[in-house]
Amino acid sequence: MIEEKKYLKFGKREKVKNGFMKGKQRYKCKCCGYNYIGSKNGYPDHIKLKAIKYYLEGNGFRRIERLMRVSHVSVINWVKQFIFKFKNIPKQHEKVDVLELDEICVSLKKIWLWTAVNRKTKRLVGFHVGDRSSKSFENLCKNISHIDARFYATAIFSL
Repeated sequence: MIEEKKYLKFGKREKVKNGFMKGKQRYKCKCCGYNYIGSKNGYPDHIKLKAIKYYLEGNGFRRIERLMRVSHVSVINWVKQFIFKFKNIPKQHEKVDVLELDEICVSLKKIWLWTAVNRKTKRLVGFHVGDRSSKSFENLCKNISHIDARFYATAIFSL
Protein backbone atom coordinates (compact mmCIF):
# COMPACT_ATOMS: atom_id res chain seq x y z
CA MET A 1 0.00 0.00 0.00
CA ILE A 2 1.26 3.45 -0.85
CA GLU A 3 1.97 5.67 2.13
CA GLU A 4 -0.33 8.64 2.52
CA LYS A 5 2.42 11.10 3.51
CA LYS A 6 4.22 10.64 0.17
CA TYR A 7 1.37 12.49 -1.51
CA LEU A 8 1.04 15.37 0.91
CA LYS A 9 2.20 18.85 0.02
CA PHE A 10 2.26 21.45 2.76
CA GLY A 11 0.14 19.17 4.97
CA LYS A 12 -2.67 18.94 2.44
CA ARG A 13 -3.09 16.67 -0.56
CA GLU A 14 -3.16 18.58 -3.84
CA LYS A 15 -5.93 16.83 -5.75
CA VAL A 16 -8.41 17.18 -8.58
CA LYS A 17 -11.60 15.28 -9.26
CA ASN A 18 -11.07 12.55 -11.83
CA GLY A 19 -14.38 10.83 -12.60
CA PHE A 20 -16.21 8.10 -10.71
CA MET A 21 -15.30 4.53 -9.81
CA LYS A 22 -18.12 2.17 -8.74
CA GLY A 23 -20.35 5.15 -7.97
CA LYS A 24 -17.77 6.93 -5.77
CA GLN A 25 -15.84 10.10 -6.57
CA ARG A 26 -12.28 9.41 -7.76
CA TYR A 27 -9.44 11.88 -7.26
CA LYS A 28 -6.03 12.37 -8.88
CA CYS A 29 -2.96 13.64 -7.07
CA LYS A 30 -1.54 16.72 -8.85
CA CYS A 31 2.00 15.89 -7.77
CA CYS A 32 2.36 12.31 -8.97
CA GLY A 33 -0.82 11.47 -10.92
CA TYR A 34 -1.92 8.75 -8.46
CA ASN A 35 -5.65 7.95 -8.72
CA TYR A 36 -7.57 7.09 -5.56
CA ILE A 37 -11.05 7.07 -4.07
CA GLY A 38 -11.55 9.53 -1.22
CA SER A 39 -11.75 8.44 2.38
CA LYS A 40 -14.96 7.00 3.83
CA ASN A 41 -17.46 9.76 4.42
CA GLY A 42 -20.45 9.64 6.68
CA TYR A 43 -21.47 9.79 10.28
CA PRO A 44 -20.33 7.32 12.94
CA ASP A 45 -22.73 4.56 13.96
CA HIS A 46 -23.44 6.04 17.40
CA ILE A 47 -24.80 9.21 15.75
CA LYS A 48 -27.05 7.13 13.46
CA LEU A 49 -28.35 5.06 16.38
CA LYS A 50 -29.07 8.18 18.43
CA ALA A 51 -31.04 9.68 15.51
CA ILE A 52 -33.04 6.46 15.11
CA LYS A 53 -33.72 6.46 18.86
CA TYR A 54 -35.02 10.05 18.64
CA TYR A 55 -37.26 9.02 15.76
CA LEU A 56 -38.64 6.01 17.62
CA GLU A 57 -39.40 8.30 20.58
CA GLY A 58 -41.70 10.30 18.31
CA ASN A 59 -39.51 13.20 17.14
CA GLY A 60 -39.87 14.39 13.54
CA PHE A 61 -37.05 14.34 11.00
CA ARG A 62 -36.54 18.11 11.02
CA ARG A 63 -36.56 18.21 14.84
CA ILE A 64 -33.81 15.56 14.85
CA GLU A 65 -31.96 17.65 12.27
CA ARG A 66 -32.01 20.64 14.63
CA LEU A 67 -31.11 18.59 17.73
CA MET A 68 -28.20 16.71 16.22
CA ARG A 69 -27.10 19.11 13.47
CA VAL A 70 -27.35 16.47 10.75
CA SER A 71 -29.34 16.54 7.54
CA HIS A 72 -32.96 15.41 7.82
CA VAL A 73 -32.44 13.49 4.56
CA SER A 74 -29.66 11.50 6.25
CA VAL A 75 -32.00 10.73 9.15
CA ILE A 76 -34.69 9.52 6.72
CA ASN A 77 -32.14 7.26 5.02
CA TRP A 78 -30.97 5.84 8.36
CA VAL A 79 -34.57 5.10 9.39
CA LYS A 80 -35.20 3.35 6.06
CA GLN A 81 -32.03 1.24 6.52
CA PHE A 82 -33.12 0.40 10.06
CA ILE A 83 -36.56 -0.70 8.86
CA PHE A 84 -35.24 -3.03 6.19
CA LYS A 85 -32.64 -4.57 8.54
CA PHE A 86 -35.05 -5.22 11.42
CA LYS A 87 -38.28 -6.28 9.70
CA ASN A 88 -38.55 -9.55 11.64
CA ILE A 89 -38.31 -8.38 15.25
CA PRO A 90 -39.71 -11.02 17.66
CA LYS A 91 -43.12 -9.96 18.95
CA GLN A 92 -44.20 -10.03 22.60
CA HIS A 93 -47.82 -10.03 23.75
CA GLU A 94 -48.61 -6.85 25.65
CA LYS A 95 -51.56 -4.77 26.83
CA VAL A 96 -51.76 -1.13 25.82
CA ASP A 97 -54.28 1.56 26.74
CA VAL A 98 -53.92 3.69 23.60
CA LEU A 99 -52.10 2.66 20.42
CA GLU A 100 -51.26 5.47 17.99
CA LEU A 101 -51.31 4.53 14.30
CA ASP A 102 -49.61 6.79 11.78
CA GLU A 103 -48.07 6.77 8.32
CA ILE A 104 -45.32 8.85 6.75
CA CYS A 105 -43.91 9.01 3.23
CA VAL A 106 -40.20 8.16 3.44
CA SER A 107 -39.29 8.26 -0.25
CA LEU A 108 -40.02 10.15 -3.44
CA LYS A 109 -40.98 6.75 -4.89
CA LYS A 110 -44.05 6.82 -2.63
CA ILE A 111 -42.83 4.30 -0.07
CA TRP A 112 -44.84 4.69 3.14
CA LEU A 113 -43.83 3.74 6.66
CA TRP A 114 -46.84 2.73 8.79
CA THR A 115 -46.13 2.82 12.54
CA ALA A 116 -47.91 1.76 15.72
CA VAL A 117 -46.67 3.50 18.88
CA ASN A 118 -47.66 2.92 22.50
CA ARG A 119 -48.91 6.36 23.61
CA LYS A 120 -47.85 5.90 27.24
CA THR A 121 -44.29 4.63 26.71
CA LYS A 122 -43.72 6.22 23.25
CA ARG A 123 -42.28 2.86 22.15
CA LEU A 124 -42.65 1.56 18.60
CA VAL A 125 -44.57 -1.73 18.83
CA GLY A 126 -45.09 -2.44 15.13
CA PHE A 127 -44.57 -1.12 11.64
CA HIS A 128 -45.11 -1.92 7.97
CA VAL A 129 -43.42 -0.62 4.82
CA GLY A 130 -45.62 -0.32 1.75
CA ASP A 131 -47.85 2.02 -0.19
CA ARG A 132 -50.70 4.16 1.14
CA SER A 133 -53.47 1.66 0.52
CA SER A 134 -55.96 -0.16 2.73
CA LYS A 135 -53.98 -3.36 2.07
CA SER A 136 -50.91 -1.82 3.74
CA PHE A 137 -53.08 -0.78 6.67
CA GLU A 138 -54.33 -4.36 6.95
CA ASN A 139 -50.72 -5.60 6.94
CA LEU A 140 -49.92 -3.18 9.78
CA CYS A 141 -52.91 -4.57 11.69
CA LYS A 142 -51.56 -8.11 11.17
CA ASN A 143 -48.15 -6.97 12.48
CA ILE A 144 -49.73 -5.60 15.67
CA SER A 145 -52.17 -8.46 16.25
CA HIS A 146 -50.10 -9.45 19.32
CA ILE A 147 -51.02 -6.11 20.97
CA ASP A 148 -54.15 -5.96 23.13
CA ALA A 149 -55.14 -2.27 22.87
CA ARG A 150 -58.16 -0.62 24.50
CA PHE A 151 -58.19 2.31 22.04
CA TYR A 152 -56.58 3.07 18.68
CA ALA A 153 -55.77 6.67 17.75
CA THR A 154 -54.88 8.11 14.36
CA ALA A 155 -54.02 11.62 13.24
CA ILE A 156 -57.69 12.50 12.74
CA PHE A 157 -59.84 9.82 14.32
CA SER A 158 -59.97 7.81 17.54
CA LEU A 159 -61.09 4.30 16.58
